[in-house]
Amino acid sequence: MSAFATGGDGGGANSAGRAAAGGAADASARGVGDASATVSATARGGKGGAVSANGGEAGHGGTATARARAESAFGRARATAEAIGGDGGRGRNGGGGNGASVSLENSVSGNAWFGLTLDQVARGGNGGVGDVTGGAGGSAYSALEIGSADAPIQAWTLHMVSSAYGGIGGSVRSGGVAAAGGEAYAIAAAFGSHTSSVVAASQGGAGGEGDVFTGRADGAVGGTSRSVARASTTDHGTARATAIASGGRGGDAKRLGSLAGAGAHVEQSTAYGRSAFGDVNVSATAGAGGGGSGNFGANGGRGGDARMIDAVSGSTLGRLSLSQTADAGSGGYSENRLAGHGGSALSSLTYSDANAQDLAAVVRAVGGRGGRAGAGSGHANGGDAMASLTLNSSRQGSLVNGEARAEGGNATGTGLGGAARAVIAVSGEGHVSSVGYASGGLASPGRAGAASAEVAAISTQRGGSARAEATALGATHQSDALARADLGAPGRAEASAHGDGSAGRALAQAGVQGGAGRSVSASAHSDVSGQTDSHARAVMGGSLDLWLDPIAPAAGLGAFSYVVAGSGESGGASAGMHARPDVQLVPSVIGHGRMGAGYGGAASGVRSYSASAVFTFTQEARSELVLGMLDFTANGRGDDFTLRFSVTHFDTTLLEHSFSGLSAAESWFADQTLHLGTFEGETEIGLHLTLTGDFAQSADFSYMLSAPVPEPTSAALMLAGIALLRFMARWRSAQQSSPDPEDWTS
Repeated sequence: MSAFATGGDGGGANSAGRAAAGGAADASARGVGDASATVSATARGGKGGAVSANGGEAGHGGTATARARAESAFGRARATAEAIGGDGGRGRNGGGGNGASVSLENSVSGNAWFGLTLDQVARGGNGGVGDVTGGAGGSAYSALEIGSADAPIQAWTLHMVSSAYGGIGGSVRSGGVAAAGGEAYAIAAAFGSHTSSVVAASQGGAGGEGDVFTGRADGAVGGTSRSVARASTTDHGTARATAIASGGRGGDAKRLGSLAGAGAHVEQSTAYGRSAFGDVNVSATAGAGGGGSGNFGANGGRGGDARMIDAVSGSTLGRLSLSQTADAGSGGYSENRLAGHGGSALSSLTYSDANAQDLAAVVRAVGGRGGRAGAGSGHANGGDAMASLTLNSSRQGSLVNGEARAEGGNATGTGLGGAARAVIAVSGEGHVSSVGYASGGLASPGRAGAASAEVAAISTQRGGSARAEATALGATHQSDALARADLGAPGRAEASAHGDGSAGRALAQAGVQGGAGRSVSASAHSDVSGQTDSHARAVMGGSLDLWLDPIAPAAGLGAFSYVVAGSGESGGASAGMHARPDVQLVPSVIGHGRMGAGYGGAASGVRSYSASAVFTFTQEARSELVLGMLDFTANGRGDDFTLRFSVTHFDTTLLEHSFSGLSAAESWFADQTLHLGTFEGETEIGLHLTLTGDFAQSADFSYMLSAPVPEPTSAALMLAGIALLRFMARWRSAQQSSPDPEDWTS
């Protein structure tokens, strides 16, 4: 069933004053069916009347409203209501009429057992073209809110969309002022009993054009927008909430020296989801408007900025997924003048949760692209992008995954690519993963944007894990990738850092705390030149019997450090030591690992790469520490580089060696035992390797840190003797007081 209504056009005027407004329109429809019901109602307001007199004003567009209801006893029902405001009239020698604004509130409804779909749309009318001034684009407001905790919608699946579209601003033809696009605001909220899917979408109207034949007229700014979505459901139902807000595009300009309109900024779009035990998916996106185009000697408009701060949230005992995006507008094209710069983007989310078993969040920021330019029209910069995420779960044993992505806008001509920065810290009491990605905007022949990714992953649960991954792509500019993974109890921590640029650093750090003063950490650092990688891995509580299985050599890595810490007998490790007579194996193994450094294949110039491992533990009694050097591997050519190796105890250097070639290093690192000295109490042993060179070479080796079983001290022997004498005295006394065995039978 469908219903349509259209208002009549307003009458024109040939004299000063205002022409008549368009007529209003009202459409209403209702349908009922057993298996299914589909109902729609559409209303369009009439167009405002035109004016052709000097100083006259064209008529405004007519208003519109629509209502629809669908009911199905056993199947599906769908109701759609759309209201379109009338356009403003044409103002010849005068001003254009305003487009009609439209407002809809709960204009669709329905009832169904299996599936209910509701779609509500409000569209503002377009502003009329004027020779002196353009008419304003009509605003649009759509609010659809149904159900509550006390009275949830009973359909098995509920899907609803609330949309609002602002009208286009009126253009100007004779050196006057173009009008801005209409604003748009959409709200969608639903409380269902099973599956609830809610979408709120808004789009600001485009700005009016400065389409003049004489004089100068700039394009107008696009209309702003805002969206709010809330989806709730009971028990194990799934809730999905999606909010999308898009700013209007700037109006074009078509005259020498004029400026096209800027794209609309979008400040906020929010979404919330709730379920007792089911999955909850929440997404909010803000997309700024692009700048208008400049033709016939006009400049392009600037792209709008996008800004999102703490725009998504939710609640469930199941899986909670959050996504937040800020997408800046692109700069406008210019045929033969200056193109518009891209807008900047900021997306920042700080979120803590105590309920979800599986918590995931993605934050994304995309800078606007610089406007395309015609021949000889200069340059346009790409917009900067910043993505920031702080994510925490206090539920024990939960899975926590976070990702922050920042992408700078590409530049055109000799412009600068947008800088990108991703900052993320994820923490929890289970398995934690944190990923940061930053990509600077490209530019040719201009300079690419710098990139920085700072990533932290923290877990506190025994047997848990922490993984941090940082990627920074700066092309021909600075790239800094910093990744750190920390585990507050025995388990596994792993960090990787990837940089690609002309300078910067790739730093990966991993650490594990074991309690009672025990900890282990690994660190790998590489100077960035071309594609560069650093890896660090720390494990406490892993099997020491597997230590002879080598962890992969440097193979394309700038630097790496893998370390396993433990405390106990060397066990099966001794079986593989028969071929290593120069390495002393002692019963108590503190830890083992592998580290290496290598000059990157895509690097240029002098670069430095380093790896380290640090063991912290307590020596209950004074004993010697022994370091076994194993499996040294060298790759590359020549002996013209510097390799340094040192062992430290806190800030004190125990030994240090420097080599100017691989052959010298290989002979020293060949299987041997290094006696580090005797230690007691709190102890921190650090191993440090640094390679510096300017061509492809690498070196890596395995090692084992261990301590003999300490000899008993004289005090310990005395105490043991006293204890033995006391035991013997008690035994004799017991023998003397016991009855004769022969008496037991009498």
